[in-house]
Amino acid sequence: RLAVSARNQSNYVCNTRFMLLLRSASDCLARHHLVRTHDVIICRSMLATSGAVCALRHRASACGVTWSPAFRRASTSATDFDVVVIGGGHAGCEAAAAAARVGCRTALITQSKAAIGVMSCNPSIGGIGKGQLVTEVDALGGLIAVVADKAAIHYRLLNRSQGPAVRGPRVQADRALYRQHMQEAMFNVANLDVIEASVLDLVLDDAGAGGQPEAPRLRVSGVRLASEGGAEQLVRSERVVITTGTFLGGVVHLGRESWHAGRLRDDSTDADARAVEPACHRLRDTLKNVGFNVQRLRTGTPPRLRAESVRLSGLDEQASECVRPLSFAHSAADLPRHRLVSCYLTHTNPRTHELVSCNLDASPKMIGGSSLPSPRYCPSLELKVQRYPERRHQVWLEPEGLDTDLIYPAGLSTALPAELQLQLLRTISGLEKVEMARPGYTVEYNIVDPRELQPTLETRRVAGLYLAGQIAGTTGYEEAAALGVVAGLSAALGAQGRPPLLLGRADAYIGVLIDDLLRGVSEPYRMFTSRAEYRLSIRADNADQRLTPLAAAVGAVGPARVQRLEAKRRAIEDVRRRMCELQLPGDEWARRLPTTRFAVDGAKLRSAWHVLSSGSVRYAQLVGALSAAEQQQAQLPAADGEQAALTEALEAEALYQPLLQRQAHDVQAFRAQENYAIPLGFDYQQLNFLSTEEKEKLEQLRPTTLGAAGRISGVTMSSLVRLLPLLKTRSRESTKRQQSTTATSSSS
Repeated sequence: RLAVSARNQSNYVCNTRFMLLLRSASDCLARHHLVRTHDVIICRSMLATSGAVCALRHRASACGVTWSPAFRRASTSATDFDVVVIGGGHAGCEAAAAAARVGCRTALITQSKAAIGVMSCNPSIGGIGKGQLVTEVDALGGLIAVVADKAAIHYRLLNRSQGPAVRGPRVQADRALYRQHMQEAMFNVANLDVIEASVLDLVLDDAGAGGQPEAPRLRVSGVRLASEGGAEQLVRSERVVITTGTFLGGVVHLGRESWHAGRLRDDSTDADARAVEPACHRLRDTLKNVGFNVQRLRTGTPPRLRAESVRLSGLDEQASECVRPLSFAHSAADLPRHRLVSCYLTHTNPRTHELVSCNLDASPKMIGGSSLPSPRYCPSLELKVQRYPERRHQVWLEPEGLDTDLIYPAGLSTALPAELQLQLLRTISGLEKVEMARPGYTVEYNIVDPRELQPTLETRRVAGLYLAGQIAGTTGYEEAAALGVVAGLSAALGAQGRPPLLLGRADAYIGVLIDDLLRGVSEPYRMFTSRAEYRLSIRADNADQRLTPLAAAVGAVGPARVQRLEAKRRAIEDVRRRMCELQLPGDEWARRLPTTRFAVDGAKLRSAWHVLSSGSVRYAQLVGALSAAEQQQAQLPAADGEQAALTEALEAEALYQPLLQRQAHDVQAFRAQENYAIPLGFDYQQLNFLSTEEKEKLEQLRPTTLGAAGRISGVTMSSLVRLLPLLKTRSRESTKRQQSTTATSSSS
């Protein structure tokens, strides 16, 4: 055990003995193989003032050494922190844990410790685009995937019939288990204090910009907390992350009733809808007064149903698939298989739609206006009926846990009065006699225009202030967690005087998320694979290979994660090598795999890797086509069981290897043509590869160049890459018509 201390606490900067001990400790840590398993005890009060000690702490954290503050200088308040995080939701948990992991003394301030890890809306993690974000947060050392695996009761791989790049891993979690495991994780993070209090306001000082026009004029220096007796408690920190979710200026609406709150409590019922969690308004007012562009959005959640009153017979059952861990830290053998449950599918019908249409006047009247933007891809039932009255809308009945009788009806978000909600529920097949445990509701809340942020998520107006989660314009647990881990790392690295960890669009879906947000939002932002032009290379299966080395370089993951990654890399490379060595004549491969398509080339030898990269053969098919002698010689792993994740990663690499070069070429060609003109009357509606959102925004804003189109929120780079050759073709056709017309006129 290495102890570094100073006897003279009042004059530690000039304490020669301390500096000698510090130099000795630093030299010892440089040979960290000698102290990898030891604790380092160091005076905490030195860390914020001595650059040498900060560097020492960073080096210790990078090699897995645990820090234990031995004592503090008497004049240092116990409420001084390197990083303070406001809010204990998905963004706040990831931000606080990330900052603490890299060695910063961190405080997470929440109104209720018991509310940490609450899943406010749907009981699921992941999905198309969202699953990629979750695996990336996990690769950076985050908590969401680890906790979701421990609480999982249903696994699905969405888009299974599509290519690996657009498949979305998804887990349905037991709400109570998720909260329990998240709290256990947070309460056991080293360097992290969880404080139960309400944040009243920020403490702001002059930043001393020195006349630089782009520099922030203000700097955050702490937060003020409410304490007993009406007094205020000061918590000092030069790095503050705000993750207030729907609580910033939140107003909950249920029919024509409303409450100033961020959400209803879990224990609220139809008879006690006033059991709310209070919103924060003073903090919102401060952000406005500073000059931030504060906007207003809304979201909603469906009612909760009593399971014993639901008729499941006759409904479409969706059983859980095999256990598929979200976290790279887990294998299938680590997770329980005995508690998997099924979900059930039902639909709305004309009776449901008629009831909704006849009662639209009972919908809430928003403070921000009736046209307040809501999530486009998770609309309320009222909006769905108004936009698509002829459609049957899906309703997924999802159990909320193993020890609860609650069911979550995904797709039925509504804020109609409670009695009307019960009536419309009973028009749906399977819900004819349903009992409602809690009504659905909508909540409007404030966000800060994300164009006010830097790529680190630090605000441009106030130095040291970071935003993450719904306050930055997103919707969903996964997007919040992704922003949280980036904000936490950025704040911690900034506090240590180290360069930030920046992720671009080619690096991660997190990079796509942040880049899209910095263009601004007109509605709550939701991630999709279509938003990522580099989706072939930034897949869910290789998130650890892309991001864990970056996280390890800043001390955000420990040695165990790095060792696990290296083992995976070696395994993939070993199997790839053996597949390249296994060669058969092309016509022999064709004989053994008659239903697949690839270049045969007669008797020319083709490797198993070449056949797999054709895209028409699954790994399991290829292994099954080998003789017993060939399988013994090649020793290829089985396609299922514990090796499933490995073989799926191999399939993806083989499939996309020939396409990655073309992808990079297409994006490069687009960037060279950003000034390419778009005809004023161009018809976007005829383009099937554009989403409805893209068509609406392009038709409305009518950009004149490709570059201008790319700066529109919601218009993806991948769509613009496909639009460019089409515009060129139309331009050539137009030129030919003009030349033909000119030639005809001349001959006349």
